[in-house]
Amino acid sequence: MDINWWWLPLIVLGAIFAIRLLLTPYWIYKKIEKERNELQSQLQKDKDTPRLPSPPEIFQGALETITKELTNVMVSKQHDYGSANITEFGEFGVLVRANDKMARLKNLIDSENAPNNESIEDTWKDLANYSIIALMLRRGWWELPLE
Repeated sequence: MDINWWWLPLIVLGAIFAIRLLLTPYWIYKKIEKERNELQSQLQKDKDTPRLPSPPEIFQGALETITKELTNVMVSKQHDYGSANITEFGEFGVLVRANDKMARLKNLIDSENAPNNESIEDTWKDLANYSIIALMLRRGWWELPLE
């Protein structure tokens, strides 16, 4: 029996085309599902993003607003971490942590990429709080009890 082998590539191409035609709705569904998940994720991030208070009218009001935010972050983290994580390495450990935050900020600002985890503003708050922690360590106030 003499077989015409030139038909084989056409059959393979036809099979590939048929499979792709059958799978296209699945691929479209997956793409839509991915876009929907990304949109839901963004909506959740927007929902979780704290809203800024009304803008202050004087410098002292702006400073007071920011220092209240820093205090809230610091007290919250102090409840979670305690004081031992800082006292273990002292002022040098605070310097290393602050350097990590500065490197993160530099990378985010240089790359102009949106952060995946904490916001740039959160990073600035952490950096400010590390400065406060260093001052508290120097003054011997770091291990004071929380209310």
